[in-house]
Amino acid sequence: IQAVVSKDQLMSVVEKQVEKILFGNPTAYRVTKEIAFKLSEQALRNSFTIATGKLVEFLLADDTKEVLNANEENRPKVYTMK
Repeated sequence: IQAVVSKDQLMSVVEKQVEKILFGNPTAYRVTKEIAFKLSEQALRNSFTIATGKLVEFLLADDTKEVLNANEENRPKVYTMK
């Protein structure tokens, strides 16, 4: 997260960013962390294989389907955190 704001705006901007994080897709966060850890442990030649596998995992996750369904149905998202 990066933003340049005045001192008076700081808390408001921080609160908005925290809110976005708290209401984000937990599966996306988990998969992103796994990719970062795996890539730091592996040689570069394996990076694309690892990232591709994790992307497929994310795209097939229930939480990803929930985002699409909730957007289509114009309702709040309800995550299962699986």
